[in-house]
Amino acid sequence: MKIVHITAKLGSQNYRLIEKLVENNAEIIATENPELLIEERNLLMDIYNSSTPEEKEKAKQRYEVRKKTLLQERDEYIASGINNTLQIGETGILFIGAEHNVITGLAQDIEVIDLVKKE
Repeated sequence: MKIVHITAKLGSQNYRLIEKLVENNAEIIATENPELLIEERNLLMDIYNSSTPEEKEKAKQRYEVRKKTLLQERDEYIASGINNTLQIGETGILFIGAEHNVITGLAQDIEVIDLVKKE
């Protein structure tokens, strides 16, 4: 909860919303696989920490090779977590980046309202 309070104070609208939901008894459930997040971070740090243009190019290539499947694995993990924790009659809110595609992995009995794509 500490990160929620700090980020809300810094002005994040998403975190201010989460803070208000928690004040009204909402439960925060982590949806990401930490191992996959660390893998992605390490691939990106390899690019950033490269000391030569050649190293940087090789690191970029390694990231590009893994990027798409890594995102798919993350999406599958997130969808599985939601499928396994969201109970009948409950409402869930997922804040996720635009490149993700979690919806296709959700159980068919989960109604989804995409606020970004909503017209």
